[in-house]
Order: sequence, then structure tokens, then C-alpha cells
Amino acid sequence: MPVSIQHRPRTFFLAILLIGLAGCRTPGGPVAQVPLDNPAMPEFQREAYTDIEADGRVFWVDSEASEVRLYVWRGGPLAEKGHNHVMRVRNMEGAAFVPDNFLENSLRVDIVFPVRDIEVDPLPLRERLGGAFAGSGMTEKSAAATRDNMLGDKALNAERFPAIGISVRKAIGEPPRLALEVAVALHGIRRMVSVPATLQVEGDQLTATGAFLIQQTRFGIKPFSAMGGALYIENPIMVEFTIVGRANQNG
Repeated sequence: MPVSIQHRPRTFFLAILLIGLAGCRTPGGPVAQVPLDNPAMPEFQREAYTDIEADGRVFWVDSEASEVRLYVWRGGPLAEKGHNHVMRVRNMEGAAFVPDNFLENSLRVDIVFPVRDIEVDPLPLRERLGGAFAGSGMTEKSAAATRDNMLGDKALNAERFPAIGISVRKAIGEPPRLALEVAVALHGIRRMVSVPATLQVEGDQLTATGAFLIQQTRFGIKPFSAMGGALYIENPIMVEFTIVGRANQNG
């Protein structure tokens, strides 16, 4: 994954995504179409959430109220020549089935979002984050070039892998604290990720929050390096998420 270099037009290509809320299996089979033999084309199936034969409630993801942030860090002896980067995902489609009895282990959530809607280094967000993200010399032009590289065939490859899918295979615990095992379909590869999450339901609103790490190399993405390896992007990516669902939205 490339890194942008200060005072030069050079940019990085960033690769990864995912979100980290999810759900488990329930009667009726899997929800998201993330086939075992083809994780490259996940597709959210709304109808799967309209025919659930179990006691509980369905919450539809409110894309405008939800947000996922991904952070990658510069590294190497010449790290000061590069930038840390933040990506943001807002446009997503999905749903959650929240059971009346969590001991039945039937929590289920599926989320899919298009790669081309990923925001890369939005300047207002960098300023709000502060620290090494604010006042680092990042410009709108360099952020746009970074995004173009990130969507290219050497990184996320949005043309070949246009969507990213999330589906939890197991949930342990009861609200508000859960330990989730999440299947992430990204870059043509599906991997399991452990995700600690906080889940709360108040009236017709569900809110899930948490943070976790994923490794680029586990998804077939080679982290970028330059200057003979003296400047590079670290392999881990930190994912922070806030997912809001509404029970009264028409699925």
C-alpha cells in the first residue's frame, strides 16, 4: 500500500476495508451473498431479512448516521517524509437481526458497501482528528491522487472487486458487550476477524461501535514501500466503526 510523500506529487495507494459489525447464523441460512467459492462479488440480499422465522427484530442500516474509519500509518527510517492516512465509509447497505434471546446465538448482521464510495483523507476529518493528521501538508489534490491509486488494480482494484462484504459467523456474549467472529470479503479473499463490539438498542434504534485490526497481507495486498524500504506503510490497519440501524425503515 503506497504512502504519499510530503513536498512531492507522489502518492500512496491504500487498500482495505471493512467494517466490523455483524451477525450470526439463524434459521433460514446465510444472509449476505458472500459465497464460499466467490468472495469477490458480495451482494446484500434484503429479502433474506424479511422472512426470518425467529423471535426478534430487524434493523436496517442507516447509512447517513453510520460511519467506518480506517487508519494506516507511515513507517521506516524516513517515515517523516510520508503521511498517516484515514479513510471513511458512509455509503453502505445492510441489516441486523437482533434476537429476543441472545443465548440462542442467532444474532445476524450483514453489510455490503461499494469500494468506489470510499473517501480518502478528507481534509476536514484530518483536521478534526488532530495530531499527526492535522497540518501535515496534505492537500485536496494529493488526497484525490491517493484515492485514484487506492482504487487501482495494484490496490483495492475497484473494477474487479467492486464491493466489500461483512457477515458474522459467531457471536459470544450478550448486549451491551459482544465478541464477534466476522467474515470479511475483501479483494477477492475472505478472512475471519475477531471483533469486540458494543451493541445497544434504544427504542427503534440500534447502535453498534467498536475497533479492531486487520492485516493487509492477509487479503493479498502488499504494503507499499519506497526509497529502498526506508519509507513504507505499516501492515496493520485500524478500523473504527459506528453502525446505526433503524427498525422502522422499509427494507
